Amino acid sequence: TTLFRSIKVVARATNDNMKKKFDLAGVDHILSPSGVANVMLSTAISQPAMYNAVYAILAGKDVANVDEIHVLEYKKLYNLSIFHIDFKSHKILFLGIQRGSEGDFIFNPNPSLIVEEDDVLVVMGLKVSIEYFRQLYSVEAL
Repeated sequence: TTLFRSIKVVARATNDNMKKKFDLAGVDHILSPSGVANVMLSTAISQPAMYNAVYAILAGKDVANVDEIHVLEYKKLYNLSIFHIDFKSHKILFLGIQRGSEGDFIFNPNPSLIVEEDDVLVVMGLKVSIEYFRQLYSVEAL
């Protein structure tokens, strides 16, 4: 853990030795650019259509955006089940939920899962669809 819990430390490791040192130092997130590049290269060769889709999304090519909805900022989402949040009519794909800032990411959770105050919803859709969803669930929309 870091000296201040609100500060997250991200480090870039170029080899396994550096990764071990960062782990011992308590770094929150360790990025390995060569590891990511290897996975992307392998995917480009073995699954070119999926690679093109992921690359277009990550490069922001107006096909779709992956975004985070921090429930703390959208109080209308508190205590709703995933089932009762109408992503489909807003043309948003719900990918999953992260339980709190330190919690696990749950991909495609059970629809009965209740949204908690410190959760982060991960969604994908057109920017305009996500913005409309945000407006609908914002406190000002009450």
